[in-house]
Amino acid sequence: MAGCGFGQPAAAHPHVRISAEVVFVVEQGVVALVKHRWTFDEDFRRSTFLEFDKNENGLLEVDELAAFQQRALETLKRFDSFTVAWRGAAKVPLKEPILVRFDMQAARPVYEFNVALSTPISLTDAGALFDVYDPTYYSTFDFPSERTLSIQSEEGTTCSATLVTPARGSTQMKDYRAFVSEFGPLAAKLVTPRSIKLTCQPSASR
Repeated sequence: MAGCGFGQPAAAHPHVRISAEVVFVVEQGVVALVKHRWTFDEDFRRSTFLEFDKNENGLLEVDELAAFQQRALETLKRFDSFTVAWRGAAKVPLKEPILVRFDMQAARPVYEFNVALSTPISLTDAGALFDVYDPTYYSTFDFPSERTLSIQSEEGTTCSATLVTPARGSTQMKDYRAFVSEFGPLAAKLVTPRSIKLTCQPSASR
């Protein structure tokens, strides 16, 4: 995807808009896995085909799709899956992303992958905070509503995922202020920084 602009340094303002859906997998009160489902815009599909549809038949053949997937995986690894997991003020390292599904034939392409935390985070105390964003702001992630956030957990566990404004001193807000400083208030209006707050109540059986 880097060849199509996704993950590249910003040239003027966000060029790729991604509608993000995130599922947090919670087991025994800890989150250990994050499932991403990203829907891209038509411009992204068009630019992807310009680069990877070598025979210009309007399809990504097996070899062309494999080349695109390899580029996408390299970009995810380079930017740590565009995902930051926080336990308090400590950043939790992530494992390498696992590609699940591509649908590049759709008018709005869909891209799914999973990423595991190196160390699970307990959610029954202070909870956890997740940032899903591109620090270069070439791409921007939209969460149309909190319904795009969901939790997969065992029966009897009550968990919630909510969108919150990042703390002023957070890494995401520092990156955002640098972006605004470089590209101005008009570009700033195209981006809304958001963090995801995750908390759980103990299972009723415990």
